[in-house]
Amino acid sequence: MTRGPDPKHSDGEILAVFQASPDPVLFAQEIADALDTTRQTVYSRCADLVEKGYLRTKKPGERSRIYWLTYEGERRLADDASDANQ
Repeated sequence: MTRGPDPKHSDGEILAVFQASPDPVLFAQEIADALDTTRQTVYSRCADLVEKGYLRTKKPGERSRIYWLTYEGERRLADDASDANQ
């Protein structure tokens, strides 16, 4: 049986890491450090967010992967903030 993405961190929590960062592009390890989780968890969760259209990704080297927020991801964050203010 395969496991799904770790629900420990919501989509919004992961996307908020990008919003809080001064850098528009983050390495998987940077996201893992911000969430106090493993890089493997980040790969799994971010793959789900890429599939949903909230993140884009690229593998610039053999052992690293970078992610950045898409317009859809920015809209999701704005919607979350709007919902929190209501």
